[in-house]
Amino acid sequence: MMKPISTGIRLNNERRATADISSGMLEALRSGDHEVFGDIYVHYWDPLYNFIRNLIGSSEDAREMTQDIFIVLWESRRRIDPGRRGGIKPYLYGIARNKVMDWFDHKKVESRFERIVSSKGIEEELPADEAAIAREMALITQLVVNQMPKTRREVFTMVVENGMSIDEAAEQMQVSKATISTHLYHARQELRKVLTCLLFFFI
Repeated sequence: MMKPISTGIRLNNERRATADISSGMLEALRSGDHEVFGDIYVHYWDPLYNFIRNLIGSSEDAREMTQDIFIVLWESRRRIDPGRRGGIKPYLYGIARNKVMDWFDHKKVESRFERIVSSKGIEEELPADEAAIAREMALITQLVVNQMPKTRREVFTMVVENGMSIDEAAEQMQVSKATISTHLYHARQELRKVLTCLLFFFI
């Protein structure tokens, strides 16, 4: 089984993260070029690992899932389309998203997610590419919210999803406004970390 590239190697290749893998490199990957596969491994290990770890909260499971992503990539390399818009990033993201969904109770998440997307009219209001990104952000947001501590999740749902004011949420939960604000702050911090990682795969 592959092991994570050492920190030193990743730091030496830090500049390479500013550019996506070229279509020519993807052609070489399809042909079984191990060196190109190693370049992709170095290029995307950290973004994938950070995305998964921030979602599931387990470093050990995140490392294992990230390794599995590259195993899937190598085994399915002949099915990659080098001319696909966005290069390899959306492909890697799709594998990562599916593994995270499998890790969670994905049926429950998807059911709630579909209701949220439908109520917001995402598909009708945005161009296709932006709608796809918005759908992914809504799905990942729901994954993060589902894993929050119970009180934090309730506060986020009341204020952000249901549009309650902080005063109204505090009154309903019978806690101080400062408590509501604190829960909101931590909820948004959790979401910001994950969504920042997510956007890497779409920009």
